[in-house]
Amino acid sequence: MISRRKVLFVGAVCLPLLLLAALLAAPAPAGRASHAMDQEELNFLALINDYRAQNGAGPLTLAPALIEASEWFANDLATDDYFPFSHRDNENPPRDPNQRAAAFGWNGGFVGENILGGVFVDTAQEAIDLWKGSPGHNASMLYAGFSVIGIGRGFNAQSTYSWYWVTDFSSGNPGGVATPTATPTATPSPTAPSAPTPTPALTPTATPERTAAPTATPSPTATAPPTATATPTPTPLSATATPAGVPYLWGDVDCGGQVTVGDAQKLARLLIGFSVVQDGGCPPVNQPVRADGRRTAWGDVDCNGQVSVGDAIKISRALIGMPIVQNPRCFAIGSTVGIS
Repeated sequence: MISRRKVLFVGAVCLPLLLLAALLAAPAPAGRASHAMDQEELNFLALINDYRAQNGAGPLTLAPALIEASEWFANDLATDDYFPFSHRDNENPPRDPNQRAAAFGWNGGFVGENILGGVFVDTAQEAIDLWKGSPGHNASMLYAGFSVIGIGRGFNAQSTYSWYWVTDFSSGNPGGVATPTATPTATPSPTAPSAPTPTPALTPTATPERTAAPTATPSPTATAPPTATATPTPTPLSATATPAGVPYLWGDVDCGGQVTVGDAQKLARLLIGFSVVQDGGCPPVNQPVRADGRRTAWGDVDCNGQVSVGDAIKISRALIGMPIVQNPRCFAIGSTVGIS
């Protein structure tokens, strides 16, 4: 029996790194095989092909080996409750996307991968919208060199992020499947059970060619942390009503009582490994919390499931009145939420 370790990553990385290894992986363990594609997975295929057509890229064809690999990985993330920014799974030895796809029979081109986790992200539309908002993941979806795809979605109500999405991209002969049958699986609605853990892990993580986004064949590189630019002096956002739990302002990273440029700067410093000062009792950045009863992570101001430089940028933009993109079920920056 292959031993497994439980790992929880709530990362501070905007874009993923794809780590390449020399060892070829063994086949997936028994009992963890993927299931037939469900309707939301098929909806994602239609959405991504429409999106690629709008941006001058060719359509993607379903590849059976990549479907199996992505389904297996999505369900493994949910079952073992982990989120690896390296894209390596929990097998022994761990496998990267290329090794994992090879274990399921893929013998085409290099494999690029996006991964995502999020309590609210149960639909294809929500998943693609979040990936569109991340330069690295967006580059993966629009990379013209990709011609085939595998799509997987996993769910575990007791896991950190509940819903997990994996898309594996490559080029070459799809190898056979073009008509998977939709199985409308009775997937539980992503209402949080009783376990304290973060919300959307957009922990999207991408992989295509590294320019400013993808890896090897595409694979994104991390965006530089925002620097404090000489923008108009922001007016600190103030509190409103007080919900259940300890009241904090959404986006007040250091719990200083107001959302300021200092919160954006502190978040950016933490993400690149510097220490910062927070008020006593303030949740550490990336700590799983409940915000008005919803599972999330402190500092994930856009509720995309990952604390990143993008959150620092969004705090800065909100302070000067610029529009920002958040998960539709997220909290307005500067609004009061009960944290427990």
